[in-house]
Amino acid sequence: MEQGMKQDTEHLTKKEMEQFLDEIDDRYIEEAGNPEKIFLRRTQIIRIAAAAAAVLIVAVLATGVIRKQILRNRKLDSTYPNDLPLSYSENARYMPMNGDWQGYPEPEDLVNACSDIYLGKLTDISYEVLDEGNDKRILYTIYTVSVEKQYKGEKQDICRIRLYGGIPGYKEDEQYEKMVEAGLIERDSGMMIYYPCSNPRCNIAVGNTYLFCVKRHSGNPTFDGVINPYQFAHDPDSANAGSIIEWCK
Repeated sequence: MEQGMKQDTEHLTKKEMEQFLDEIDDRYIEEAGNPEKIFLRRTQIIRIAAAAAAVLIVAVLATGVIRKQILRNRKLDSTYPNDLPLSYSENARYMPMNGDWQGYPEPEDLVNACSDIYLGKLTDISYEVLDEGNDKRILYTIYTVSVEKQYKGEKQDICRIRLYGGIPGYKEDEQYEKMVEAGLIERDSGMMIYYPCSNPRCNIAVGNTYLFCVKRHSGNPTFDGVINPYQFAHDPDSANAGSIIEWCK
């Protein structure tokens, strides 16, 4: 190619060469012989690019501030999952267990209070009597979850969430047998169902997917603890779940 160009220039007549040179902008010839002008032009381009970048950064930061302010104006409503079919025993006695639960009307406060927030499918509900230390044992409801997506915290494939007490109307015979086997009640005392004193409460069903909001206690990594009985699980399509997920970003 270079050889072809060389041949083209060699065959230019003097008149054609003069015409070619006349068409070159005088500004380029002047700047080519003036390094200071070249430097000033480059400096101007750099300043314009820096100013544009600064404007872009300010716009991005402003967008983030506006987004956070919009989220702060959102409140969590009182809706909760109520998907679990219940069947109460005629001869059972229901014993509420007192607890001091904190509610979170603001999504920001709920997210800050949780160590882990994840989307997962509930695969099992069971009961276990756990040792609390000092010879104290308590019946817990255990929710086993297959985690699909982690929004806050460290992802685990399978999580087990515990909530003290049982569930009135769900597998009551199993609850009763667990407590008898652990020596917490006498068999001839009749069926007693202990449950957390909380109204409302998330009644979640096996096979459904929920957004779970929990605390992973450092002293007991085997289980996650509920944030409270009525805000630890959310329908993933609900407004509450949407607000919580937005705060996790």
